[in-house]
Amino acid sequence: MNPLLGRPIGNLCQPVVPIGVESSLQLAAERMRDLGLPALPVSDGSRIIGALDERDLTQALSAGFEQTASVSSLPLTKLPMLFAGASGAEALRVFEDQRAPCVVVVDQQMNLVGMLTPSRLFPHIPRGIRPPLVGGMATPMGVYLTNGAQQGGVGFWALALTGLFLALVHLVALNTSNWVGIGMIRASASISVAESVSGFLSVLLFLGAIRLTPLAGYHAAEHMVVHAIERGEELHPEIVKRMPRVHPRCGTNLAAGMSLFFGIAFGNWFGDPQLQVLVAILATLFFWRPLGAFIQYWFTTRPPSRKQLEAGIFAGKDLLAKYENNPVVAPNPWQRFVSSGLPFILLGYLSLAYVVSELARVLNLRWFVGV
Repeated sequence: MNPLLGRPIGNLCQPVVPIGVESSLQLAAERMRDLGLPALPVSDGSRIIGALDERDLTQALSAGFEQTASVSSLPLTKLPMLFAGASGAEALRVFEDQRAPCVVVVDQQMNLVGMLTPSRLFPHIPRGIRPPLVGGMATPMGVYLTNGAQQGGVGFWALALTGLFLALVHLVALNTSNWVGIGMIRASASISVAESVSGFLSVLLFLGAIRLTPLAGYHAAEHMVVHAIERGEELHPEIVKRMPRVHPRCGTNLAAGMSLFFGIAFGNWFGDPQLQVLVAILATLFFWRPLGAFIQYWFTTRPPSRKQLEAGIFAGKDLLAKYENNPVVAPNPWQRFVSSGLPFILLGYLSLAYVVSELARVLNLRWFVGV
């Protein structure tokens, strides 16, 4: 239950000084704009006689009133009034029953205490300072987040493990598709057709394998937490799980764009290399983001489990705490490169690729295709 509904509204309302009935409409409009209130209490010098709200100002403009006209030239709005000792729940019932934009809060002597709007019945949760942009990586052990200077969540060792894992999946997909291509050639298929089928199958097997592993769930959790941070939301499970799984800055988009370009530019489609490059450029410009979003949604992410979502939230809170203690707004290029996690992923990827390739060479596995 919302704890503010049990508190006196005198502690929740916004303090405000009433405007005099003789004041100009210009001054009233400026006060309302500066205070961010939908209405402003009006006093005759001894008591509150009503309020001026946005609808009154609309009518004044429509009727051609000068900005120097007095507040008294308009019929004032009657707003509901509650004593400062009333609870937030009582104010909520008034808002529901009377559909008023705000409530005038007064003390026992009918002196103005302030104005209460429905938004002030919601708790105020300090957000602290936040980095403008956040990136990250999914790993088999959890989520890694960074703002380019600080890191949150799992460490660099988990990124190296991600590189190992991606290399393993790539090797399996590549060699499986290679076997299929060899089988097609033995079945009298042309080399170009076999190569095209093999290349497409390797990508499909790689993406399908990623979708079936926990990495896809952690990837989704990473995106959802980044969305929540960049939108200023609290990192609460109920909020984070409503965030999108697709993120426009995901590296999947870049990989999709590069694959689209090279697949068209260097394939055997039109017989005219210059035309192929032109088509590749146009197709990449128009479709790299939609294609990347499609691949993110259907292959590289999937709805995260509770454990995966909590791992993402932990990484987000860890990063925000470090940033608040030592904010770095503009990290240098070296910081960005190291914090991106790419060196560690490449280290893990290339290490496994080298070891497996050497084993294949020593064992004389001629059918083996390395990464």
